Amino acid sequence: MRVAVSQFATALNVQENLATCIRMINEAAACKPSLIVLPEYCNTQPWYVDHDQAWNNALSIDGDFLQRIAEQAIKHNCYIVINVTLRRDHTRELVSHEKSTALKSNISVTSCLFSPLGELIYQEDKQTLTESEKDFFTRASHIAKTVNTPYGKLGLLAGSDSISFDKSRELSLRGAQLLCNPMNA
Repeated sequence: MRVAVSQFATALNVQENLATCIRMINEAAACKPSLIVLPEYCNTQPWYVDHDQAWNNALSIDGDFLQRIAEQAIKHNCYIVINVTLRRDHTRELVSHEKSTALKSNISVTSCLFSPLGELIYQEDKQTLTESEKDFFTRASHIAKTVNTPYGKLGLLAGSDSISFDKSRELSLRGAQLLCNPMNA
């Protein structure tokens, strides 16, 4: 099994980030990998002014950005792991604070696994959020699973999920043979 791992900078422009992802996938595909792992926050950056900005940069699970990544998995006949921020609600909730009213969004930081057939076969939300991430994102509420592939069982992590060994250990105990950890470094 050949694995390609990439690291690149992102901006707050989602379309610019999509173009970068596609360019980096095409470059990584030159070595004919079975799996390409892209970094954390491929669609945006992790710093926001407010929830509106976080919501506007987050993706829909069935939107154009992830569809284009699925097309790349088909084109290069490989698995692709990409980490993005996802809108988990179809609507936004009004939250009242003592002095102000704001819109609170249910947004996750999610690692998505696409198969060589372009199917989204698994998604795993980040479990360990940094202090600044807690202001904008929700954490996973379930125990991570492994994914069977012809190359073995994969486990998905995201960024700071690897700060402690807990999640990696859980995935290993569930049979994970390769841990894919998109990071924003």
